[in-house]
Amino acid sequence: MAFTNISIVKKHLAELRRPQKLVENFIFRLSGDEPLELPHKGIKIGSEKIKGKEYNQPVYEAVTIADNPVSLGHAHLITDSVVAAADQSLTTIYRENIDYIVDYRAGTISRIDGGGIQSGARISVWYYHFRLYQKDVDYAIDYASGKVTRLPGGELDAGQTIWVDYEIEAGIFSDEMISRSVEEAHTIVCGNIAEEYLESSDRLLEVAETYIALEILARMKGLEVMQSTFINPSRKSSIGKQYLQLGQSYRAEAENILVRYGAPSEALTYGIKIRNN
Repeated sequence: MAFTNISIVKKHLAELRRPQKLVENFIFRLSGDEPLELPHKGIKIGSEKIKGKEYNQPVYEAVTIADNPVSLGHAHLITDSVVAAADQSLTTIYRENIDYIVDYRAGTISRIDGGGIQSGARISVWYYHFRLYQKDVDYAIDYASGKVTRLPGGELDAGQTIWVDYEIEAGIFSDEMISRSVEEAHTIVCGNIAEEYLESSDRLLEVAETYIALEILARMKGLEVMQSTFINPSRKSSIGKQYLQLGQSYRAEAENILVRYGAPSEALTYGIKIRNN
């Protein structure tokens, strides 16, 4: 029986989590109740926004715009749907990115210094916004595998086109990956400690085995980063190196603990050790 377990390793995984990229407005169609895969695995938990378009009439608001961004009544605006004018008669229509800028995700509008909108002006704004769907009501998501499934009885229709925002997070591990790392770590520990400690309940052996499992996971992530297609190539080397260095620090901590249980003082044997009687 292993000295550590999946739950213990999971508690230590925060250091291996690193947000990498925000994906916005990825479009795909949910057909039936079969899960569909996003382009990436390892989605940051809670970061997803599943959105749909509902074209009825544009939302109208009159806002006073000064030097700070003004929040509109809705976030997650549909890209390029905003129209801003001096009044409802549309006699003067302002130009986006010349007179004003829009943060479509946050739902804010800001005037640009030097543009046609004076600070303190009252302007008219029209826009469309996405409808947000609810997790576990309209859809289910598996963050580790990056799969989204339409739920029966929800508001998402079969075949509906949806837009998805999400963050990719390197360092999210499936239970299967963690389980494999625990098994490998246990083999390494048992191959390096004295036989009398194989059935020990000493908590330091739990700590050491946990560190080795984390070292294995960090090494896996370092290699995954180097092979990734979504991480900026100019950052791959430094990020991958950080994971490998973190893994080496975990291994060093494990070695420092295990030496008192009969492990070799120079380095752990990563394999089956032949014991001397």
